[in-house]
Amino acid sequence: MDTLNIIALILFPTVIALNVLIVRSIINRALNRFIKPTLASNGLTFIDHNWAGLFSTGDFKSQFSFWDLVIRSEPAIFVYVAYYDNNVKKRITVRIDTVFLFIQRVIYSNGLS
Repeated sequence: MDTLNIIALILFPTVIALNVLIVRSIINRALNRFIKPTLASNGLTFIDHNWAGLFSTGDFKSQFSFWDLVIRSEPAIFVYVAYYDNNVKKRITVRIDTVFLFIQRVIYSNGLS
């Protein structure tokens, strides 16, 4: 095996793992700084969250394509958030707009603020 193949075998999984860690970090920061406090201020109890996926926009109506990921200057991360509202389990989609690694804004699919 030549050196180029070895570098590719090491670099590819490293880039994938780094991207996963960055997305998880952004989601955790948004949860702690924005989402959980917003839910608490509206009398709601946070349960859990799940990343919507690379191309999914969740409850938002916009279409998202591969080219949005490549061209867009402000990529967004969509997260499903489960919460209790008067002992009734509900779910919303949260859009986390970012620039580089910084959270610009957090938008809720049901207009929660």
